[in-house]
Amino acid sequence: SFSSLQAVHGQWSAWSQWSDCSRTCGGGVMYRERSCTSPSRLNQLCNAQPCSPDAVDFRAQQCAEYNSKPFRGWYYKWKPYTKVDDEDICKLYCIAEDFDFFFAMSSKVKDGTSCSDHNGDVCIDGVCEAVGCDQILSSKASLDACGICRGDNSTCNSTLVGPCLTISVLSTSWRACMPLDLLMRRWCLK
Repeated sequence: SFSSLQAVHGQWSAWSQWSDCSRTCGGGVMYRERSCTSPSRLNQLCNAQPCSPDAVDFRAQQCAEYNSKPFRGWYYKWKPYTKVDDEDICKLYCIAEDFDFFFAMSSKVKDGTSCSDHNGDVCIDGVCEAVGCDQILSSKASLDACGICRGDNSTCNSTLVGPCLTISVLSTSWRACMPLDLLMRRWCLK
């Protein structure tokens, strides 16, 4: 019985070599493994350079793998369906093109699949894992208001012209125009 079992302290093996990357671009994942009584795995991002603009979306590639397989006796052209609850975002949901139904084709997407189009987080083993702006898994690193990773908001360009303030962050500029006293209360200028 379980109650009579005693815990035994084991030893970890050496880490294996890094696996091949799960993607050729767009931020895949590679892993190393070691063994003990319950195996563990260490993940690392790889090939994080952006994919070419004409590349097929990684989630779309996974759905398309089902195009040649019958689904309930019929063939469909599948595309990603992502309007799901947050806890299901790392499952492979696909919608049949020109039809009004979607289906969970797999309990998890391939490692390295983006959790969302809005951030760099990736799915690993069916769970959405955070990726910092430094491209490190589980990193808390974030962009500052100027778009600098781990920045301190000190590198933004701002110009005051009359009652208007122009703030430039990377290639985007905002212009705020209002009475000067109100503008000075709303923006901290150095």
